[in-house]
Amino acid sequence: MNQQQLAERLRATFLGELDEGVRSMNRDLLALEREPTDGERVKSVFRIAHSLKGAARAADLPAIAEFCHGLEE
Repeated sequence: MNQQQLAERLRATFLGELDEGVRSMNRDLLALEREPTDGERVKSVFRIAHSLKGAARAADLPAIAEFCHGLEE
C-alpha cells in the first residue's frame, strides 16, 4: 500500500467516525437542552470532540482538527 492509498483509507475511516461522532454529539446536545446539568452528557460531548480531533489529525484534515479543538475549548 502506498502513501496515497493509506491517506485515502484513513480519510474513509475518518468519515465513518465523523458520522457516528456527529450523531452521538447531536443526541447528547439535545439531551443537554432538556437537562443542562447532566455532567455525563457534557463529558461525552468533550470526549467525542477530542476523539474526532485526533482522528482528523491522523487523516491529515487540519481544518476539522482545529474545529474540534475549538469545541473542546
